[in-house]
Amino acid sequence: MQDPRSENPQQSDPLHDTLANSARPLVGNLSNKGKIMGINSERDIEANMQIGPTDHGMVRIFIEAGGTEIPMDFEPEEAEEIAEEIRAAVIAARAIKTR
Repeated sequence: MQDPRSENPQQSDPLHDTLANSARPLVGNLSNKGKIMGINSERDIEANMQIGPTDHGMVRIFIEAGGTEIPMDFEPEEAEEIAEEIRAAVIAARAIKTR
């Protein structure tokens, strides 16, 4: 499977190649008409996520929700950066929760 980011050269830019920055707002679904979804928008959407290695030496994050499947493949170094961002978000979330 081809890396989906290769179709959008902007996403290979290190500034845009982070978990938080690569998420694009979703506009216009029925439960979201006229609103932009963001990191703080709550939605009652169920999704399944799997993370694992591919047979091509990539790390795949696979998300399935409502019949839509999103495979995202990352080089191991990119996956480590994502893991670091997740760890940083965990620390920040814990700091907010203890206020």
